[in-house]
Amino acid sequence: MAESNYLRAAFRNGYNLVFLGGMSLLGLLNWDLLPLVLPVVGALEGIYLLTVPGAKWFQRKVNLLEAIRKKEAQAHAKAQVIQGLSNRDRETYEELKRLKQGIVDHSGRHGEAADLVLEALGRLDQLTEAYLRMGLIRAECVRYLGETDVRAIEEDIRRLKRELPNVSPKAQALKQQNVEILEKRLERLNQIRDYVEVVTSQQKAIADAFRLLNDQILTLGFTAEEEAGLISSEIDRLITNVGETEEAIKKISVDMTSVRKVLGELSNSASLG
Repeated sequence: MAESNYLRAAFRNGYNLVFLGGMSLLGLLNWDLLPLVLPVVGALEGIYLLTVPGAKWFQRKVNLLEAIRKKEAQAHAKAQVIQGLSNRDRETYEELKRLKQGIVDHSGRHGEAADLVLEALGRLDQLTEAYLRMGLIRAECVRYLGETDVRAIEEDIRRLKRELPNVSPKAQALKQQNVEILEKRLERLNQIRDYVEVVTSQQKAIADAFRLLNDQILTLGFTAEEEAGLISSEIDRLITNVGETEEAIKKISVDMTSVRKVLGELSNSASLG
């Protein structure tokens, strides 16, 4: 953290603000004391701001409070993200966290060797976050697909094509343009359906792998080394599959970062004519 932040934190400290406020009030209520109060307050505040921000204990306190604030902000942001999931995804996400915690608790039986298992388990967080991320965007896609009347778009295309031979060349050009816009919408909708199918399969694979790990580790009596190896191999396989899923998504022109742009384009498109 920059020194200026420590200085700012020292100035904004509650005790310091109470002190400054009290001295200011004293000066305002007793004008005769103002010439005495100002120099004393200025000197004390100067000494405070020159010494406290550089103190190691104060810096540790500021860093700790900042870390707590960041953690709370992250927890709040994640809670909002989780609320955006479908009910089933939300339940499964909570199940994955419980499964991991159960394995963590179980690993304690290995004593000092438990660190091997805990280190391997730490990587499972990458997969729970991938499940969360995929579930959120899939929920957006499913909501959009549910709000879009595909049959109406198809009927508009058929109607416009029937009208093409019976209108002027200028009107034909406009109607043809409308047909192309609507056909593009159908193409994008199919891309989003493909995305939902691919991501749903990947989410199921992640959830099933967590359940399998839980069953194997809690029931088969592995050593710490065997459990760590099993977890690591399963994680490696899943991370590879997640990467392959993202590549598959890119091939259908709908990836994790561009899907919202696709949704926006679809929302802005209108059935013309």
